[in-house]
Amino acid sequence: MTAYNAERILRGLNPGSPKHCGLEIVSGRHLPEDWQGQMITNDFRGHRVCRFLVQEDGAGFVSHEQQELIKTDHVAFRPIDVKMGPDGAIYIADWYNPIIQHGEVDFRDKRRDHTHGRIWRVTRKGKPVLKRPDLVNASDEELLEYLKSPEGWTRHHAKRVLSSRGKKNIAALNHFVDSINSKSLDPNSEDYENHLLEALWSYQTLASPNIPLLKKLLNAKNGKIRAAAVKVIPHWKKSIPDAMELLAQSVTDPHPRVRLEAVRALSQFSGLQAMEIAVKAIDFPVDHFMEYAFWLTAKDLKSYWLPELVKNPALFEGKINRQIFVLKLINKTEVVPVLVHMLEKRELSESQSAQVLEMLASLGSSAELGTVYQILLKQPVDSRLAEIILKGLALAARERKVIPEADTKTISQFLKSKNQNIKSSSIQCIGYWKQASFLPELKQFILNQSTKASIRTNAFQAISRIGGKTSQSLLLELISSEIPVQDRLQAVEALVSINIPLASTNAVGLLEKINTQKVNVRGLVQSFLKVKAASGHLAKSLKGKNIPGETAKVILQVISSSGQKYDQLTTAVTSAGKIKQGVMKLTAEEMAKMVDDVKKLGDPHRGEIIFRREDLTCLKCHAIGGAGGRVGPDMSSLGGSAQIDYLIESILEPNKKIKENYQTIVVATEDGEILSGIKLRQTGTALILRNSDDKEVSIPLEDIDEQKNGTSIMPEGLPTKLTRQELIDLVRFMSELGKNEKFSVGTIPVVRRWQVLQNSPETMHALRRTSFATVVKELPEFNWSPVYSTVSGELPLDGLPHMYLVHGRNKNVRGHSFVRTEIVVSKGGECQLDINDITGTQLWVNSEAVKISKQVKLNLKPGVHKLTFALDLFARKVPLKMTVQSAEGSQAQVKPVLGK
Repeated sequence: MTAYNAERILRGLNPGSPKHCGLEIVSGRHLPEDWQGQMITNDFRGHRVCRFLVQEDGAGFVSHEQQELIKTDHVAFRPIDVKMGPDGAIYIADWYNPIIQHGEVDFRDKRRDHTHGRIWRVTRKGKPVLKRPDLVNASDEELLEYLKSPEGWTRHHAKRVLSSRGKKNIAALNHFVDSINSKSLDPNSEDYENHLLEALWSYQTLASPNIPLLKKLLNAKNGKIRAAAVKVIPHWKKSIPDAMELLAQSVTDPHPRVRLEAVRALSQFSGLQAMEIAVKAIDFPVDHFMEYAFWLTAKDLKSYWLPELVKNPALFEGKINRQIFVLKLINKTEVVPVLVHMLEKRELSESQSAQVLEMLASLGSSAELGTVYQILLKQPVDSRLAEIILKGLALAARERKVIPEADTKTISQFLKSKNQNIKSSSIQCIGYWKQASFLPELKQFILNQSTKASIRTNAFQAISRIGGKTSQSLLLELISSEIPVQDRLQAVEALVSINIPLASTNAVGLLEKINTQKVNVRGLVQSFLKVKAASGHLAKSLKGKNIPGETAKVILQVISSSGQKYDQLTTAVTSAGKIKQGVMKLTAEEMAKMVDDVKKLGDPHRGEIIFRREDLTCLKCHAIGGAGGRVGPDMSSLGGSAQIDYLIESILEPNKKIKENYQTIVVATEDGEILSGIKLRQTGTALILRNSDDKEVSIPLEDIDEQKNGTSIMPEGLPTKLTRQELIDLVRFMSELGKNEKFSVGTIPVVRRWQVLQNSPETMHALRRTSFATVVKELPEFNWSPVYSTVSGELPLDGLPHMYLVHGRNKNVRGHSFVRTEIVVSKGGECQLDINDITGTQLWVNSEAVKISKQVKLNLKPGVHKLTFALDLFARKVPLKMTVQSAEGSQAQVKPVLGK
């Protein structure tokens, strides 16, 4: 929905779906009534022509996929465009080619079809097609009557023919409008306003404004008609003396899309008045569609309203909420003077103060941050305002390297906070501000094993950022201490940016002894990859050493998935771990045999289990049906677009052919840090990457020293973890995705993205001393990890962490697991959960227990809602599968949250 490299993104109507090609809106008497207004598009990868029901959703729309118009397993069916024809039939352009994706398959591949193509004509059974209208030879009066046609094709082309004849038919158009108004239709009928709208568009086509008709439709009964009329105003603004007054009426319209269109229309007018009118829409509900429209308009009109707001506190009728809203939309340093003026001269509520301080902390200079810091010191230690300010100060130091002009040692009081976010942000600030006097406190956080793990991690990072000899001595002391191995690894990570040779020596000392089944070394390896020259020192320290083979495999996987080449380190790790490493290449005969075995011997069901294996980390980077990682391409329709030999080659040699838009970028900063990932976008000030951990990383452009293309994030050496049969099964599963019905993402909104509660002594204690209901709380003892449904939508019970929480139960049977998911309600109302089996299952919606049944109906307000399940694995024997949709007759709009 948004232009490439845009500062902000407005998601399309089908996030998580594969790319579609071509679009048509269904209309006309030949097709079923319940298809009218639906959208048809093509999933050329999945050999499908898809159909979507589109409904209003606040100021925008939401789509619901329906049964496909066409779906086939024919490998050459590649629908790329679809149009309604003059006879009411649907016409589909079929590229007819078994090979697509030019960047992945050789142009000279013999399977490419360079000559054939097809056009399909789809008609409704048992109903004759329509007679094609003779528009070219029709009179002006006849053409205008065609504007009443139920067929969109006829109305569109009638206007085109009218346009080709020029303004000589204005008189006929005037008579057409008069006839509608006078006698032809009941003003209360739906067709009355629709026909007048077609006439309005005809005047627009002829560049001949009809202001009375426009004003009539601006007051239409149907909100969709009013919204369409608003869009015409900017095109005729030179002919409408009272255009501003008309838009002022529309920005307060009860229909949200009328308000949205008015806000966008105002951006095409010059002057301060346009923005003063636009902000009145803020007094009504603002969803993400409307907020995006406001952002565009505020940016377009910025030169008029921003300088004025600095001088005139009464701007926007003096309503602070309006002023803060538009300032947050701009979110650039040029708004800082206004924010400072607000703090100093205006009486703000706590909520308003929080918003202003948050913006100021993220945008202000050192002097302005000093003002913010003084306000922080006046806050209670555990206040919400303190949390917001500290987070902003930490962000300013990290991303802009700006530190407040103040006695920053006074931050010590916030280290005692019970609020984990305040404590975390305080520690981050200490590190970024290089406050060495706090090193003893940071040491105590690390030594106290009752401290939350994330706080200990923050403490290590702060020591690293403070740097210097004292920090180095402290880290060496911690590395040789009796603290847990995972913490000692973090101490080495922190040491890398202070003393690379010492860090390398200590890292190898730990790696020689580590069992990677109990300890995670990924963070340690990544710390050496992020600093210039550090990987070379680590390679030298590994020379002549021996590390466990499993540890070596994990290190090699981290290196491979970094998107960068580290040949020296790869060689050293391979030797130290005695790993037979290398890209497996197949001869033409071996490839042909492998392809044949995939077809004949591969089992896609076994392959799906392999794909979901934690050690392969497939779902860390790839999503299916929008659930999973987003570093790599969504694999929902992979089997319909990729040939088996390409799939095999992609696994064996991931760097041979990298899919378009998934080439990594490696960035070296002026501070010597190395960052890599897939480019998402670039603004005027920052480059935004998505790294191998599926996190967005913003790099200020002014900090970039060097930038180059990297390698594929998909790790090499994957086959070393698989037997030949497992590789065959995995490829067979991938080849069936989107092609085989059992491995296709359906149209029903199934929950696919879950989180599971990890088992730990702290978690067990928290649940045993209270009740299962405690699981809905965000306690520091709870650690939730992502887990995903299968392609069919089932969440398997095997592999879920479970806890023995029922006294007296046999420990040889499985205990309880806790899983949760999120749904987003964009339009409130009655929503429906359909659950496949409720045996041994409890449910909480947000924090409230809900009586569970196979069909649960909930009256939910707009927003994100959390659904938490307790699963008794002693009683429950089948996987969990749940769909989410609006209840029958309800106007609610609800869908599962996707992503990682």
